[in-house]
Amino acid sequence: TAVVSNDGPLFTMGLNIYGQLGLGHTETTFYPNKVLYDEDNNPLGKVTKVGCNVTGTFIIVEGGNLYSCGSGDIGHGEIDLIKLPKKIYDQR
Repeated sequence: TAVVSNDGPLFTMGLNIYGQLGLGHTETTFYPNKVLYDEDNNPLGKVTKVGCNVTGTFIIVEGGNLYSCGSGDIGHGEIDLIKLPKKIYDQR
């Protein structure tokens, strides 16, 4: 589960075996946890939209940058787990 509060912070909770909660680990959590930083240790910023699937979470922040975390086809062309939000760079 991912929830964006009115003033922009992102909170996640639930099953996390793929790192899809963006918390830097793969432990399941039963209470909301604030997602603070991306994988480069930069503050995530104000989140405007969030979407989830079984293995990944997709995050749009103010200004339009898109991030994802988890595993599978989440925009990075990687198979490894991405446990913190990672910016998606589109070549188009």
